[in-house]
Amino acid sequence: MEKLILSIPFYATNSHDEFVARATSVNGFETGPYPEGFNLDGKLDCIIGFKEFEKLQRVSKDEYSSIIILFRAITRNTVVNHLIIGFYETDYLNPKEIAPGVYKINGTNAHFVSTNDSINVSDQIIAYNLQNKILRSNSQNHPEYSQWLTNWYNEIISKENKFEHYKQYCLDLRQKTIS
Repeated sequence: MEKLILSIPFYATNSHDEFVARATSVNGFETGPYPEGFNLDGKLDCIIGFKEFEKLQRVSKDEYSSIIILFRAITRNTVVNHLIIGFYETDYLNPKEIAPGVYKINGTNAHFVSTNDSINVSDQIIAYNLQNKILRSNSQNHPEYSQWLTNWYNEIISKENKFEHYKQYCLDLRQKTIS
């Protein structure tokens, strides 16, 4: 069986820090990974606000050897970059709608890298006008996505996993926003 790999974009903080994390605000549902848990419960949550996510059916590990969600951070410093910063692995995709058009999925394992180790995929994303698209390795219309996603996954997993540091970084950012 093959892996199902998704690449999910989210708007991120600038990439000058050690890590790239989701943009934070006091109100609203910021999309992206929540390694500290959306409710600060330590669960590996991911919040997604893309309408096309509604189209994804419930997918389980029975159909694939594993399900990987690659996180593609969109950063805006002097130029826009699309950086693969890590991934969640999950046993199933069963998005739960937590607000109109906003979905939550949970991961079981995580792997994140520092900004310096992230993978810049801007050239491919921008050239194909995929800035706000979820890419799927099982796309019938775009079989080339499978190779891209597999390559990105293999490259990111080969780098040192700094998940615990990333989780603390996200928690610290969240605490600064609240106070």
